[in-house]
Amino acid sequence: ARDGDALALLVEDDGLGAAATTSGSGRGLALVQRRLAVRYGDAARCTAGPRTEAPGWRVSVRLPLDDRAP
Repeated sequence: ARDGDALALLVEDDGLGAAATTSGSGRGLALVQRRLAVRYGDAARCTAGPRTEAPGWRVSVRLPLDDRAP
């Protein structure tokens, strides 16, 4: 969805979330966050964590629509 001058993406699932994870280091999301910071600086965000209102996991990404962002 467009949110002012940004594109807001939200991905959710209703699985068991982090409690069901038996492997993985979380490195993938950390790399996404780092790449966004390098490309867009403070103009982009990526957050992830358990859903608060129900079981599951949520990832939110916000990207500037202006390609001239730092």
